[in-house]
Amino acid sequence: MDLAPLMSALLEPLLSPESRTFWGSLLGAAVVSAAFCVWSRPRSWTRQGVFDVLRHPSTRLDVQLYLGRQLISGLWLAPGLVSGWWLATRLVRTMDACLGTPDPLGWSTGLVTVLYSMALFVVWDLSRFAAHWLMHNVSFLWAFHQVHHSAEVMTPLTFHRIHPVESLVYQVRGAVATALVTAPFFWLFRADAVSLTLLGVPALGLILNMLFGNLRHSHVWLRFPAAVEQWFISPAQHQIHHSAQPEHFNRNYGTWLAVWDRVAGTLEIAGDTPPAVFGVPAEERNHGDDLLSAWFGPLRAIGVRSGVLAAAVVLLLSGVALAQNGDEIGDEIGDEIGDEDGEEDGSMIIYGEDGTPRVAGSAHQVDEETLEQFEYDDIERILLSVPGVTVRGEDGFGLRPNIGIRGANSDRSAKVTLTEDG
Repeated sequence: MDLAPLMSALLEPLLSPESRTFWGSLLGAAVVSAAFCVWSRPRSWTRQGVFDVLRHPSTRLDVQLYLGRQLISGLWLAPGLVSGWWLATRLVRTMDACLGTPDPLGWSTGLVTVLYSMALFVVWDLSRFAAHWLMHNVSFLWAFHQVHHSAEVMTPLTFHRIHPVESLVYQVRGAVATALVTAPFFWLFRADAVSLTLLGVPALGLILNMLFGNLRHSHVWLRFPAAVEQWFISPAQHQIHHSAQPEHFNRNYGTWLAVWDRVAGTLEIAGDTPPAVFGVPAEERNHGDDLLSAWFGPLRAIGVRSGVLAAAVVLLLSGVALAQNGDEIGDEIGDEIGDEDGEEDGSMIIYGEDGTPRVAGSAHQVDEETLEQFEYDDIERILLSVPGVTVRGEDGFGLRPNIGIRGANSDRSAKVTLTEDG
């Protein structure tokens, strides 16, 4: 049995920059925590307090839910139910068909990149607020969101303490939010509609995750000045959201921006003292501190009595929805929208194994007949026959040429993939 896919699934949330628990983000949280510990008087936590948290039954359930979901996803290998790529691609095609392709606006690529990146960030944050509000205020959804809120102590892995049904809700939310932003931007600006990235993911989300993301589920009482907390949610404000004290119920739904909570009247500014207790009152909990109870308890609470049906739901959704990883950061459409199969004009969508589009761009085939006609044996001369492609050699023996595409950015060869048939 090949264990590589299984190990990859287990480690993916720690190795992928898209995940909040990416190792770089965990390292950033450790540095910020250490600095805060040195600066704060008195300290907000102690070494013994850390050990108590790690040994707590709530932390063991965090680990079980993390491992359970990742193991099932690694074995199941189910495709996502819906993706922002798929929705955005079809929205752009519909807009092209109904409205036509707009003339270039002449805006600079840098300006479009900044506007697109900020739009993605704001709409994603608003959509997370809306989904989170529904999780608390719709009884059916609260039955599943309880699994996350039942944490009595908090660690970065509490972020992954999510029932598969909630994961599915957030996956659909992310896809819709991505499509609603990406489609109009790509329709207007085409290849210029790219997000500002760092390590291959949207830069602003990654920076915020590295500084503060993992402190949201922690016992580090890190507040922002009150004026700042009117606009941005601090780690301490999210800890208030997890408080079991009645005065803190249904407060601070936001992820990064506090404006949504201000508008909804649910914003709570962090005080000097952290909550005394976290979790859900024992009389309200629908599950225990073990994996099977956390999976099946919410289903029983909403009336699913069949064990076989409950198991099927958990297995299916654990394989389909991977708890917000694509969730925290977002997708992008690539360089060009073409026909469905792309055979008429050479433009096409590159599809993944699961049938969803992963790269949008242009493909050009230099067939055997063309090669025989011109008898080219120099790859650079062959490339020059492709419309829009330029090749510039480098001085020095054995150096690869720089390959560019008309209208693309300065990444040059990073924008071109060469494949050889046979």
